[in-house]
Amino acid sequence: MDDDSSEDDQPLVDRPINNKKKQTRPSKKHDREIPIRTGNRHEQPVVRTGNRYEQPVTPDIKDSLNPTLHSENYKFREMTQQQEVLLAVMDAQLNELKEEEKELPDLREKWIESASDILTGAPPRLPPLREVNHKIPLIDESMRYKYHLPRCPDALKTQLSDKIQRYTNAGWWEETNVPQAAPMLCMPKKSGKLRTVIDGRKQNDNTVKDVTPFPDQEEIRNDVARAKYRSKIDMSDAYEQIRVEPNDVWKTAFSTVYGTFVSHTMQQGDCNAPATFQRLMTAIFREFIGRFVHVYLDDIFVFSDSIEEHEKHLGLVFDKLRKAQLFLERSKLDLYSKRMDCLGHIIDDRGIHADTDKMSRIREWRTPRNKHDVQRFLGLVQYLAHFMPDVTAYTGPIAAIQRNGHPFHWRPIHQVCMDNIKRLACKTPILRPIDPRSGEPIWLICD
Repeated sequence: MDDDSSEDDQPLVDRPINNKKKQTRPSKKHDREIPIRTGNRHEQPVVRTGNRYEQPVTPDIKDSLNPTLHSENYKFREMTQQQEVLLAVMDAQLNELKEEEKELPDLREKWIESASDILTGAPPRLPPLREVNHKIPLIDESMRYKYHLPRCPDALKTQLSDKIQRYTNAGWWEETNVPQAAPMLCMPKKSGKLRTVIDGRKQNDNTVKDVTPFPDQEEIRNDVARAKYRSKIDMSDAYEQIRVEPNDVWKTAFSTVYGTFVSHTMQQGDCNAPATFQRLMTAIFREFIGRFVHVYLDDIFVFSDSIEEHEKHLGLVFDKLRKAQLFLERSKLDLYSKRMDCLGHIIDDRGIHADTDKMSRIREWRTPRNKHDVQRFLGLVQYLAHFMPDVTAYTGPIAAIQRNGHPFHWRPIHQVCMDNIKRLACKTPILRPIDPRSGEPIWLICD
């Protein structure tokens, strides 16, 4: 080049390094490629390599159109094919579920029509004597009790009078004259209807207890939640469908504001009544329990893996009830249920949910004033403890208050524990029971 040529006429690649901020910036590592902005925004950016500036070579667009066997484009196409197969399977399953859901109303109506002979409610007559009847074994039959007078709220007296008339016409109750009778308690249900309970606490203390075990509620919930199809059958006037042994009828005497009666059917308030009912239901469904049926008192749960099996299982259950002359009501049938109330929990296709009413009771619980309040609060918390992880860390200090011989003192540490329990009750996870038949691995983490 000529000596009089200016520095600006030199090519960019031969231009020495300029320390101006517009073209350079400090870099600790000289082997990095740092783009430098030039005057023309449409020009190819200049990069610095070592101590020189070079323009990068633009790749030919034809090179990107010839993928090899191991290129990323091939992997993307292969993954797309797998996704298409998965989506096709999911669409087929979704269409199958939609078709089955369309059939469910027809299946429900079919069962209601076929079981119409036992969906009439408890008939107005005495139930038959079965293999299991209610007995009242007293320790001392000559013992006499002191009872208070029966009472009934004015708002419920009309319902009580109608009930006495209906029960005496059906032969379930019989008016009589006896030397002593337990008072009847009258209270409203959630629906506003009358609930009658015999205050038989004194006679229950003088009764030999029936130690019949009750089914495991957790096992029932897990089996029902694992199944694809589930139904619930709730019996109507369940206790009134169980006969009392004729020799023990006189022990059922009770007094009302409308007279004194004895009952030929089992009563609410007898300490052995739940055990008697559970023994009868177990005897009726013994060959089905644990396979596709669970019975807890008057609740019958039917669970199956396919719609064909469920239809067969429901037929067997209705046949057993028909043979035992046990009657139901249509309003208490929950066939092919999508969301079921199962022993204080809610079950659907996603798993087991906590009852929102019970969780709200925990959140709204007032500060305990005595040991009985503590016992009731801890009882409700323990019933829902599997929905609240690490809740035992907070129930321990509160449980120490109710120990015998310890005075009741509600301290700040107890209030902190109670507040933490209420905070846990604000978030309720969904529990999905383990199904060993699925073939999925089960991970067990031990301390």
